[in-house]
Amino acid sequence: MRKKYIIQTFVLLVLFILSLNFSSPHLQDFPSSGEPRIETPAFYRADTVWVDSVLQSMSLEEKIGQFFMIPAYSDKGELHKKEVEALIRKYKVGGIIFFTGGPVRQAMLTNHFQSVSKTPLLIAMDAENGLAMRLDSTIAYPQQMMLGAIPDNSLIYQTGFDIARQLKRIGVNLNMAPSVDINNNPLNPVINYRSFGEDRVNVARKGLMFAQGMEDAGVLCALKHFPGHGDTNTDSHVALPVIHHSKERLDSLELYPFKFGIDHGVSGIMTGHLSVPSLDSSENLASSISPLVVNKLLKDSLHFKGLIITDALGMQGVSSYFKSGEVELLAFLAGNDILLMPKDMPKAVNLIKREFRKGNITEEEINSRCRKILLAKAWVGLNNFKEIRTDSIYEDLNNPFYELEKRKLIRNSISLLKNSGRVIPFFNLENYKIASLAIGTGQSDAFSRQLGNYTSVDTFFVNKNLVYQLRDSLNKKFARYNTLIISIQNTTQWPGSRYGITESTLGFLKELDFNGNLVLTVFGNPYSLKRFENINKFDAIVLSYEENSLVKELTAQALFGASEIQGKIPVGVSEDFPLGSGLNLSSINRLNYGIPEEVGLRSEILTSIDTIVDEAIREKAMPGCQVLIARKGEVVFHKAYGFHTYQAKKKCSEKDIFDLASITKISATLPSLMRLEDLGIFDTEKPLSAYLEFDDSCNKKDLVIRDILAHQSGLPAWIPFYYKTLEPLDTSESLISTNFSFTYPLKIGPSAYVNRNIKYKDHVYESSYSDSFALKVAANMYLRTDYRDSIYQWIDESALLTKEYRYSDLGYYYFKKIIENLTDTSLYSYNYYNFYAKLGAETLGYLPLNRFPVGRIVPTENDVFFRHQLLQAYVHDPGAAMLGGVAGHAGLFSNANDLAKLMQMYLNKGIYGGRRYLSSELIEKYTERVFTDNGNRRAMGFDKPETDTTKASPASRLVSANSFGHTGFTGTMVWIDPDYELVYIFLSNRIHPNQYNLKLINMDVRTRIQDVIYESLIP
Repeated sequence: MRKKYIIQTFVLLVLFILSLNFSSPHLQDFPSSGEPRIETPAFYRADTVWVDSVLQSMSLEEKIGQFFMIPAYSDKGELHKKEVEALIRKYKVGGIIFFTGGPVRQAMLTNHFQSVSKTPLLIAMDAENGLAMRLDSTIAYPQQMMLGAIPDNSLIYQTGFDIARQLKRIGVNLNMAPSVDINNNPLNPVINYRSFGEDRVNVARKGLMFAQGMEDAGVLCALKHFPGHGDTNTDSHVALPVIHHSKERLDSLELYPFKFGIDHGVSGIMTGHLSVPSLDSSENLASSISPLVVNKLLKDSLHFKGLIITDALGMQGVSSYFKSGEVELLAFLAGNDILLMPKDMPKAVNLIKREFRKGNITEEEINSRCRKILLAKAWVGLNNFKEIRTDSIYEDLNNPFYELEKRKLIRNSISLLKNSGRVIPFFNLENYKIASLAIGTGQSDAFSRQLGNYTSVDTFFVNKNLVYQLRDSLNKKFARYNTLIISIQNTTQWPGSRYGITESTLGFLKELDFNGNLVLTVFGNPYSLKRFENINKFDAIVLSYEENSLVKELTAQALFGASEIQGKIPVGVSEDFPLGSGLNLSSINRLNYGIPEEVGLRSEILTSIDTIVDEAIREKAMPGCQVLIARKGEVVFHKAYGFHTYQAKKKCSEKDIFDLASITKISATLPSLMRLEDLGIFDTEKPLSAYLEFDDSCNKKDLVIRDILAHQSGLPAWIPFYYKTLEPLDTSESLISTNFSFTYPLKIGPSAYVNRNIKYKDHVYESSYSDSFALKVAANMYLRTDYRDSIYQWIDESALLTKEYRYSDLGYYYFKKIIENLTDTSLYSYNYYNFYAKLGAETLGYLPLNRFPVGRIVPTENDVFFRHQLLQAYVHDPGAAMLGGVAGHAGLFSNANDLAKLMQMYLNKGIYGGRRYLSSELIEKYTERVFTDNGNRRAMGFDKPETDTTKASPASRLVSANSFGHTGFTGTMVWIDPDYELVYIFLSNRIHPNQYNLKLINMDVRTRIQDVIYESLIP
């Protein structure tokens, strides 16, 4: 065996010497790449003074040491640290390649290793998809297969740039990436999803953009694995793959991305451990240690002058056929500059020195390659090395702007492979009854949660090994739906595991019996589509390439048209889905869900909202709340805080439903009135009598609707109708004290003495429903039906006050009747079918207990005076309650997310989700100030910011004059600012347990939060 090794080494040495002096017969007919590049890699323009000075000071051993790059780990403890340090000190190694650990620990180790090295160390990592490939607490970027689907290559450049900035932050100068292997073998066990795909041009361009992004950020790259590792079904980590292709084929395909990179001046190339007989027919000789491949092809024929780096020399594909130290010698003789991860460094150094003494390696060769490495070190700044700062590393590496770019990558990669009948995006939501079947996960995930943000979706979760057994029961359940979304989850990327798709899954899909819209979403490798025999049964097929929470969220958004779809699969899957398949789909402008930086807001400033809310909860200004911020059509802040009550038993969630109070005015009454005006059957310039019948003596009949909407008609603020249903137990007493006065927003001022010794009048309330008692006021409490007419009679008979700005609920009682008369339907039904259902605003509406469990609805007041119960799922406003919970001024419930859809429609001038609800002219008309000369800030129905700085404003002083919104008595607020494209929603139950708690108002909680939003705007 020993004799065999000696003979083999001798033959290789002869070949190396011949390659330096003669044209190889193996390469005589190899197609040329054309003229040599005009420019050498950028690092040749580094500080040569430092380079030459260092080179002249080096001994032979120090120069040889520069060729070696040894591995290091930041999670292996002190003993490993000492072992690496010993190699640095003894052999003067040129570089370190880091693997697993943490970013701070690695930075600290780098500082230490640099401090003990005479010559600055070139620090490398294999971070193809970012630091998270090796380190915890860092950003994981999409794998290259997903990047290969992105049409816009500028995003690939930015990815390389961002990864390089993160590498530099912890002292890394060289990234062993990108892979430019053309993956034209679906069974490839080692490259596969690490490739940009099988199209040579796509791979070449994306590889170059990635590399140039890194280099422009000051980090060296290494295109790999030369001459091309894509067409193999052997993993070079465990064996030597053989590539059986002609030189012509290699030149036109496998080598194309490398030549493209060379012609554009890339800084480095990694040689792969491959056997390529058409390039070098030597037995068991990897291309990485072949002088014919490295010296003659890469350096001489392709004119590459950058760094040539071997793949890890301990890999069995190269090391199995040689003794320790020999493979490193052969790699050096072949022409590699950096010998990566030597298996036996002491022996390797001795063998190189031995060949130098024999004259087989010249001093000129050593100096030339050593100088190249020093130039690269100078170019990355190691000629002026400064210790790496270890403070704020986590914050710097997880900068939200990096996350922003990552989100762009995922959005732009999602591929729509089929869309029969334009099922995607789901358009007319009111016509859909959607079920989602998640195969491979047993619990709620990011995909199902995001689907639920757009409309009501019932989700079923099944084990991928058991789904076939459940086929009959699932088929029965799905019969109730007209749309079924099936997501394939818990997949793998590797063909050896059949991509994690089970026979049970395939059997279920084959026997699935569903007559509606059938949508398949695959979170996995595009090659996995080969596993589905009957894939054409699906109306729509969406490929999302990878499986993580962010990919799932963005895929769900794409299904609903919140973002465009434009990804193209970078490999051929089948005749149905060849290379480049992918339909383009435009966004229909539903709300997106993202991060503040996507829309020009700063996350770090918005975090102070937490402080404001926590203070408010601590001071008992409210038990809990929801805060939502959307800008440019994207929800970028959506949080729930606190609890339902001060007992702190049930936490608030983003799905909880709040009593909106007076926000009802702009969320139910106003959209209805505007739509009726759009239809030409309503006019705000007309009096009430144009739409309602009044007695001739009624002083309300001539009130102009515009004036009522602007709260300048003379109507009183409110009338306590429920007083009419109460009486003292002792008839000699009064119901209330004489110092009581009507005030707003308080229904009963805290200084007013209310007689607690009261009772309901006889025959006014019953505990159960009947036609005569049809108005449900609260749990087990029904008001006599004819009181509805009485309420309007009391309004008709009320006195008019001076015609000046005075906020009043009373006009909205009339507006409810007008809407119902003109539409011949209830106010709730009209809004539900014309707005809420179409918007996908599931929770927005009246009477929430008819649609949701009581535990999801946040309680308001513990009403000890009127209804004698905790109000939960029943409207707080007494007048709205006496109308059965449906009124023009109050009664709506919603969560912040669904309310945001309606507000975004306003911001979009009447358009949402690809359909028009209201004309832009009308929205402008209703949101402009009506009276500008008497101090009335109001628009028609909408509130406006106060321009007089001596008066309190309902909104932040930072909002634009064009902004509009409304507040609610229960502690709610919405505000829309078209100048800044902002929607702000605050929902709370500040009146729990009683309405006299004014801390939320006195602490300016809602407007202080709004201040923060504007302060977070990026200039």
